[in-house]
Amino acid sequence: MGEKLSRDVAQEQIDALSEFYGIFPEDMPDEAQSLVEASLKSVRRAVMDCRLEIKINGKEISIEQHLDDPPKGLPNPLLYGKVDGHCKIGMKDKMSTYEKVYALLGALSGEGVAGIQKLTGKDLSLAESLGYIFLQI
Repeated sequence: MGEKLSRDVAQEQIDALSEFYGIFPEDMPDEAQSLVEASLKSVRRAVMDCRLEIKINGKEISIEQHLDDPPKGLPNPLLYGKVDGHCKIGMKDKMSTYEKVYALLGALSGEGVAGIQKLTGKDLSLAESLGYIFLQI
């Protein structure tokens, strides 16, 4: 994982992700806009560093998070599938934003909340950035 991608190549992947899910920060309320913009920047940096791969094939998407410090019992890379209603159904209105992010990421990866809670450092930060983006879908 010593290779790096250019900012332009990474931005193409971020743009494709945004288009795929219809995530456009400029159309969001101010409070969501700044969080999503910051999350997209974090995700772009991870793509540039080859810690994240976004693969889109027609109507299908997969995201691979290459873990710096993989916890025991979690696959590396950690794979996130396509956001759908099944993934979002586990979120409850009274959950905090973090709880919603972890529930969504746990469902997308098939690792559950407990699996996401095992992440640490840069791995956790990147996962949370993805989660904030996915909450806007």
